[in-house]
Amino acid sequence: MKDEGFKKKAVIGLSLGGVFALKVGQELKINGDVTMSVPIYREDTFLQKRVFHYAKGYKQLEGENEEQINLGNIFKIYLSIH
Repeated sequence: MKDEGFKKKAVIGLSLGGVFALKVGQELKINGDVTMSVPIYREDTFLQKRVFHYAKGYKQLEGENEEQINLGNIFKIYLSIH
């Protein structure tokens, strides 16, 4: 973004994306962080189940069947951003 001339950055997240936006806001230098409808249950297991649910649904939309969907990789992604 710097190469394209942007000087200010903001992150916006809706629902579970709001949790990720908060994480980005903690880890990167940004100018704003907007969250909407962030889950009120913040226990790790609850959020993990939601991530798995949406990631699995996304993989199914991509045309992958149950055998092709590797929840272990989804879990690694979750841990890298958690």
